Amino acid sequence: MPGDATLERPLPHNLEAERSILGAILLDNHALNAAIEKVRSDDFFLPQHRQIFERMVQLGEKQQAIDIVTLMEDLSRRGELVQASNDERLLTAIIPSANVVTTANELARFYEIFRRGGELDGVRVMRPETVRNAMTEQSHLEVDLSLGFPTRFGYGLMLGSQLLSLYGRDTQHAFGHLGFTNILAWADDKPPLTPVAETPWQGRWGKGG
Repeated sequence: MPGDATLERPLPHNLEAERSILGAILLDNHALNAAIEKVRSDDFFLPQHRQIFERMVQLGEKQQAIDIVTLMEDLSRRGELVQASNDERLLTAIIPSANVVTTANELARFYEIFRRGGELDGVRVMRPETVRNAMTEQSHLEVDLSLGFPTRFGYGLMLGSQLLSLYGRDTQHAFGHLGFTNILAWADDKPPLTPVAETPWQGRWGKGG
């Protein structure tokens, strides 16, 4: 019936406007007061936007700074970080390279996604084929001209090796990556342990499930 088709149409919304509101609050926390006067969390179309706005309001009520770090920590503490960042633009984007600002615990949980076939806390974060491609050898053990060291590569991950590897001997199941300058992180599927070495003089171990 025509009436049924009308009911199935999505409500009018403007995702760019929603992102602009959230971005403005991150840039200037005083913008939260103006936003609260104009909109409620229910006014946001995307559930992720509603979730983030609600957390921003709660941080503001506690007189806490609202920035990327505090917002991510709050969402992570509530177990909502994966859901709130499950944005289609991030899932479908092709990003040649990117930098990450993270803690050892967060990075260990990121590698845990690969170990669990693309899931974390019961939420599907990556498609199985994405994980498989990332952990399947795409180049044989050969000297990387940037590192000057023999390295196996998957799509986005540096893979370990039985004899010669950045991660030591008998690490053919390991995967990870070098970060900026002296940062290294890796995980090994056997045993289920995700080590994260943040610097040569300070390392932390994030235990996998």
